[in-house]
Amino acid sequence: MIFGAYLLVPMLYLKPIPQLSLASLLGVKAFAGGVLLAAFPWIWRLSFSVDRRLNAKQIPCALLGSLLFITVVNLAITQPRVRWAFVEWAKVRTPNPSFARNTLFWEQREFESRAGTTPPARRIALVGSSQTYQSTDLDLLASLTNDRWEKNCLAGFGPMQYPWLSDRLLERRPDVVVCWLSEFDFYREESIPTSRLAWAASPRGVVRLASLLAPSQLWRGRGELADLSLAATVPVWRLRDHLRRTALGYWWNVSRPADGAGDQQVVLAESAGLAGAIENLQENVGRTSFREVNFRSFAMFADRLHEAGIELIVFEGQLHPVAAQSLDPAFHLETRQRLQELASQHYFQYLSGDDVLTLTVDDFADAYHTNAVGRERWTRFVAQTLRQRGMLSPTPDAEL
Repeated sequence: MIFGAYLLVPMLYLKPIPQLSLASLLGVKAFAGGVLLAAFPWIWRLSFSVDRRLNAKQIPCALLGSLLFITVVNLAITQPRVRWAFVEWAKVRTPNPSFARNTLFWEQREFESRAGTTPPARRIALVGSSQTYQSTDLDLLASLTNDRWEKNCLAGFGPMQYPWLSDRLLERRPDVVVCWLSEFDFYREESIPTSRLAWAASPRGVVRLASLLAPSQLWRGRGELADLSLAATVPVWRLRDHLRRTALGYWWNVSRPADGAGDQQVVLAESAGLAGAIENLQENVGRTSFREVNFRSFAMFADRLHEAGIELIVFEGQLHPVAAQSLDPAFHLETRQRLQELASQHYFQYLSGDDVLTLTVDDFADAYHTNAVGRERWTRFVAQTLRQRGMLSPTPDAEL
């Protein structure tokens, strides 16, 4: 009993077994765990007599037992401590990098942040995909300003996810939100991205999403909406991918960074070579049926920030110049025009064209992400732009 409880934590988190000591064996947690393990056979034996008596009265024991079990698990996983333990358990068994692992950090609200040496005056949130994440240097931003910078990024962060995750972003209480968007973001959805939305589903989010869809899209996406509605009300269904992964891959620690991560401690997404990325762009970027939904989604997100008194600034996104040439130039111009219109209608600032620092071939590590040189250039440009527009606290001694 006691040895089983002593080994419980190493088995759960796949960590080395600690040095054996009398205190560790006789601890309250170890003893309680041992008692619980020893009680399982007796509970199993007791279920026989209970089942026999209940069946005699024609009560659907299996159905009621399943419903009771699901209810208990759902109630338990909503508790902060249980949720924390589950997320820690899942992190070890989730590939790194991966979208799934990224969502676990969102579950725990573990976002990378930096602040200057003096007490930060304002909170700046860098919101977006892996492009935003890898194109900004928090250490450099903290050295240039007295503000607190935080990366609220998610691999493949698309426009439909902005209002979907707005509640979680508003929890952070930022003063300014910075985004980086291009035609690559708005012209690539053909259906509701259930797999990217389900993990953070909420009743309010489902209602918001449904309000953005045309009647025909509501009908075609009825299955996806039913899935998201179930995920919004049943935590076990919402976390089903994590539960499956941790159960079936229990003994494998796949959380180590992939080869080639370089000096970056966290990588949100791996990118294919330039040729593969160009092929992917040509296959997935086009005049999709959901591009209007994407623009309406971002407009809803901007409205929510405006209502909360949060300033929003959007920079025109950029791809590797060679990759950008593989796309229809009309997509870029149309995206710029639509965002300019939305900026004037929904009270946010949009910088494009000559107002934005132009990144060159030498600034990119791949088709989507900047290298160290491009990261420094873009980081300084962001800090300089926000200061010129009065979005940062004054730091007269810093050189941008």
